[in-house]
Amino acid sequence: MTPWSTHVLRRTALAAASVTLASSVLAGCSGDEVDAGGPAPTGETSAPTPTPTPEPVVTNATINRVDGDLADGGRDRLRDRVLGAVDAWIDGAYGGSYPREDFSEAFASFTDAAAKRAVDDEDLMSNATLGDRLDAVLPVRRRLRIDVLGVDGRAVAVTAQVVLGLELSGEITRRDRIAGSLYLTYEKSGTAPGWRVFGYDISRKAV
Repeated sequence: MTPWSTHVLRRTALAAASVTLASSVLAGCSGDEVDAGGPAPTGETSAPTPTPTPEPVVTNATINRVDGDLADGGRDRLRDRVLGAVDAWIDGAYGGSYPREDFSEAFASFTDAAAKRAVDDEDLMSNATLGDRLDAVLPVRRRLRIDVLGVDGRAVAVTAQVVLGLELSGEITRRDRIAGSLYLTYEKSGTAPGWRVFGYDISRKAV
């Protein structure tokens, strides 16, 4: 091949490359391409960011003090049984779906006499007077400290010190603090023997 032929081929190749590059640039600038800063193409939507679901607040329960004699092996069992009675009150009196008017299970873990008294104090001991004006109640704090009187290795009486924090929303929007003491005894009679609340000294206030 002569030098002249080689020169012609190089010029032809360069010209073809220039045409290809120009076509690519024009295609990139055509009206079919959406600008990166513009709206999303029709039919394409960005995935919504999911709203995180808050973790449920469980009652932090511990044996605080023991007066008298209580078997070491019975402490965890006692804590769990007292916790069950206290949680039954908390869930029945303040938990559940709102708006609601049925609070009949609020004092299922109370003795009959204590339950009657608590119904008279329903504005303090439950949300019964607020339930139809609330959309939701969110527990933000549940603490239980248990003081025990033990005799011959068995618990005969319990004082449960309770602190609750509740976020109320709906027609009423506020945070309530419910705190005080529940006094429990073990009932052997009835269809479901167990620890029962026989008295209480509870306060409730907006914070």
